[in-house]
Amino acid sequence: MAKSKTYTKKFDEEAVEDEWEDEEVVVETSRTLSYNTISLVNKISAKVKLRGSVTKNWYEWSKAGAKVGVDERDVPDLLKKKLGEKPCCGGNLNWIFEKVE
Repeated sequence: MAKSKTYTKKFDEEAVEDEWEDEEVVVETSRTLSYNTISLVNKISAKVKLRGSVTKNWYEWSKAGAKVGVDERDVPDLLKKKLGEKPCCGGNLNWIFEKVE
């Protein structure tokens, strides 16, 4: 087994403080992110109020045909919303929202 040695060196406290006194550290911590807004139209004859799954923002459509600007992060889950489990009237699924182009 190898032997180990420990070396200790004592520094003059004033010399160490003076060495660091002139150094200034700046850390940038603020960032602004922006996301696009995408319009979704309500396709059902009802008032719809839902919370975004990502942003937790509330969105409200007052009636069928109403358009609301939705944060792009919430759009995929909102477009998956449908009314009921079975297709109606000719085999179309009852999707609640549609993206406005």
